[in-house]
Amino acid sequence: MIINLILFFILLSKILTTSNISLAGSQWVCDLKKIGFATNAYSKYNSINELMLYTFSSKSAFYIKDRILVENKNAQTETAELLFVGKYVLEGNNLSMTFNDVIFKKKHSDDVINNDQLLYKGFSIDYKIERKGNFLYFYSANNSEVFNHICWMH
Repeated sequence: MIINLILFFILLSKILTTSNISLAGSQWVCDLKKIGFATNAYSKYNSINELMLYTFSSKSAFYIKDRILVENKNAQTETAELLFVGKYVLEGNNLSMTFNDVIFKKKHSDDVINNDQLLYKGFSIDYKIERKGNFLYFYSANNSEVFNHICWMH
């Protein structure tokens, strides 16, 4: 009886700590703002704001529509628009995303920005994710603050 009780509590704790998140068929809006650039290539910019729509179209495929708004030091803005296409694997709250293609709908006039986006082709990112209500939290598995973000259900 005591062993059964112990096994019950072990199983219950695994159920409570393991998140059963499903992303298939869901869409999430993410709004990221980057400021305070450390490199010379970005020193002419005040901010870069990305509005992304993550669409998990199946249990293994995703695409991201990304609209980038770049503001220079003169407060002038310019946009770029992209589509990222890839595959993902979700196990519990571990999400691995591989970007298979980067398609420009509208390029930025600065090739530095365009080339940085092209670096995602073939790139993989591992996340820990957590869903709370209509919010989805992405935590970079390698503790890189650059990739952490919060999204809300679309």
